[in-house]
Amino acid sequence: MLAPLYKLLKVGSKYDWSSQCHSAFQEVKKVLASSEVLMHYSAELPLVLTADASGVGVGAVLSQVTAAGERPVAYASRSLTSAERNYSQIDREALAIIYGIRKYHQYLYGRKFILRTDHKPLTYIFGDKVGIPVMSASRLQRWAVLLSGYNYDIEYVSSKKNCADALSRLPSKVTNDSAVKEVTYVNFVENFLPITNYDVSKATFKDVRLSKIKVYIESGWPHFCNDDDLKPFFIRRNELYIEGGCIMWGYRMIIPQSLRQIILKQLHSSHMGIVKTKSWARSYVWWPRIDDDVETMCRSCETCALEADAPPHSVPQHWPYLPQPWTRLHIDFLGPLKGKTFLILVDSTSKWLEAFETKHTNASAIIKILRTTFARFGLPAELVSDQGPPFTSREFSEFLKLNGIKQSFSPVYHPSSNGAAENAVKLCKRAIKKAHRDKVDIDAALQTFLLTYRNTIHSTTGETPAMILQKRRLRSRFDLLRNDRAIIDRIRVAQDRQAQNAGGVRRLFEQGDMVWARGYGQQDKWVKGQVHGREGSRRYIVEGDGGQFIKRHVDQIRHRSRFSDVTCPDIGPGDSAASVGENAMSSLGDEVVDESRDDFSQQHKEPVDFPLQAKDNGIEPLVRDDSANNKSPTLCSPLPGASELRPKRERKPVVRYGFEFD
Repeated sequence: MLAPLYKLLKVGSKYDWSSQCHSAFQEVKKVLASSEVLMHYSAELPLVLTADASGVGVGAVLSQVTAAGERPVAYASRSLTSAERNYSQIDREALAIIYGIRKYHQYLYGRKFILRTDHKPLTYIFGDKVGIPVMSASRLQRWAVLLSGYNYDIEYVSSKKNCADALSRLPSKVTNDSAVKEVTYVNFVENFLPITNYDVSKATFKDVRLSKIKVYIESGWPHFCNDDDLKPFFIRRNELYIEGGCIMWGYRMIIPQSLRQIILKQLHSSHMGIVKTKSWARSYVWWPRIDDDVETMCRSCETCALEADAPPHSVPQHWPYLPQPWTRLHIDFLGPLKGKTFLILVDSTSKWLEAFETKHTNASAIIKILRTTFARFGLPAELVSDQGPPFTSREFSEFLKLNGIKQSFSPVYHPSSNGAAENAVKLCKRAIKKAHRDKVDIDAALQTFLLTYRNTIHSTTGETPAMILQKRRLRSRFDLLRNDRAIIDRIRVAQDRQAQNAGGVRRLFEQGDMVWARGYGQQDKWVKGQVHGREGSRRYIVEGDGGQFIKRHVDQIRHRSRFSDVTCPDIGPGDSAASVGENAMSSLGDEVVDESRDDFSQQHKEPVDFPLQAKDNGIEPLVRDDSANNKSPTLCSPLPGASELRPKRERKPVVRYGFEFD
C-alpha cells in the first residue's frame, strides 16, 4: 500500500508526486481512521499517551496495549499560535504533552498511564526520579504542577518510533471552535463542597493509617509503638474514641490525609492570619503537624501575599561621613508652598543649608542656580537627589559630567534614602509656615532662619555649619574650634546611636531569590519577581514575571514562598476524595519556607562606602553558595535592642548665647 510513498524516500530518486502516490496517501488515511486500526476504549487495558511537537504544530495519540500489540484509540493535533511558535524546543515538546493531557483528560484522570515523549530532558523534569529543577522555567514548573494531578510513568522514545510525529507536522488548521474547551460532566461539578462527618467517615475507612488506629481503639493498643507515623496517635491513645465512624480526640475530629487539603482551604477561606487560622483549626479538627500545614497554607496564599503590608523597615544605613566640606551635596524641591517653590541644598559634612526660590523646576533653572552656587563655594565631588525628571534629564547629567561631579540617586518612592535633603526641606518648610502665621515677609524670614541655622551648633557635628565650611563664625563672639578627628568620632557615635535606637530588621537577598516587590502604579500592591542583581547596599534589581526590570529598596521587597503558585484542587461529588487529596499533597514538600529568614554574619561597626561602585554593566553580581540550599531553614535571632521601641537618647542641655531662638 505504501510502496509508492517509500520510493520517494530512496536516495537519488526524483521526487514526483504522482497519482499513485496520491491514491496511496488517501488510502492510508482511510485505513488509519477505520476500525481496522482504531479500537474502542477499554478500562481494563493499559493506556499510553504519545506526544510530539514541531515548529508548526503539536500532536498526540492515545493508544492501548493489547495482546496483538498497541492500537490507537484517538488522534489529536493542532497548529501553534504565533506566540507558541516563539517557544523553545523544550517548551514546545512540553506543550504537546499538556495538550494531550487536557484533550484526553476524561480517559486519563484517575488512571495510571504511560506518557511517551522523544525529548529526553522532559523525562527528568516531569518524572519522579529527580523532581522539578529549581532553576527550570516558570512555565515548565506550572505544567509540572498540573501533571502532578495525574498518575503516570514517563518514558523516552526515539523520534523514529514516535507515532505522533506526523500529526505534529500536519496539524489541523486553527478555527474559532478550537479555542472552545471540551465540556464534560466534570465541568458541571461545583468548585467547592462542604465536608461533612459522612465524608470524613468514608475517607477514614479508606485511609491506611487511620484504619489501623480504628482497629487499635476497638481491640486494644500495643505496649510499644516503633512506627513514627503512629507515635502522635499512640501518645494520645487514652483520649481517642470513635463516634459515627470518625476518630475523635476530645471535641476535635481527626481528618484523614485525603481531606486535609480541602479542610485547609476551608479554614483559610476568610484569609485570616496564621495565628487566628491555627486557633480556629484547633477548635474543630486535628492531625499530626497541623500547625505546619496551616503555616504553609497561609504563606503560600497568593491573595494574602498580594494584599500584605510592607515588611519591617531595615536597619538604617548612614551615608559615610566625609571630613572635607562641600564634598557631597543633597538637593530636593520644597513646595509649592504658599505659592512658592524652593530648591533646597545641604552639605552632608558641614550641614550648610541653602534655599533658592525658583519659578521653574526644569533642568535649565536648576543648572542656573547650581552654577551660581558652585562659583561661590566650589565644585562638589558628589550630588545626591531623587529620580525626578529635572535630575534625570540628559541636560542635567551632562552638566554634572562636564564639571566632574558624580551623580547619585535615591530609590524611587523611598525619600528616607535622601534623608539629609528631606530633613532640610522639613526645617525650611517649618520656617516658612511660621513666617506666614506671623504675617511677615517669607523671603526675609527664611534668610533670617538660614543665617541663624548656619551659626548654630549642629547636634551631630558639634560645630556650626559656618565654622566647618568657612572656618569662621558669622557675627559670633565665640570660636569653638575642633579638629576633624573629634568631629568624625562624634559623628560615628551619633550615627551608631541613631541606628541602634531606630531598630529594624536586617535582610539580605541573593541572586535568584523569589521575592514580592512593591508594584507602584500597577493594579496589584505586590508583584512577583526574582532578584537579578544589586546596586549599592540597599537597592536591588528585580526581574518581574514579564521580563521587566525594576529597582527597589530593601524595604520594598519581601521574600516569596516557593509554594505561592500551588493552588488547592477542587473536589466534587463525582471525584474520589482520596485520590484528589493524595495528588494535591504530592506537589508539596515537607520543607516550610520562612519568609522572614535573613542571614547576616555580623553587624557593621565601621562606616561602609555607599553607594557601592557598580561594575561595567552597572550591576553588582551576587555570589550564591549552592551548598546553602541543602541546609534546613532556620529562624534568625532577634537583634539586640530590637524589642525596645522607645529611644534612649539623652538630651543635651540647651546652650544659651544671651538671646532666645524661636
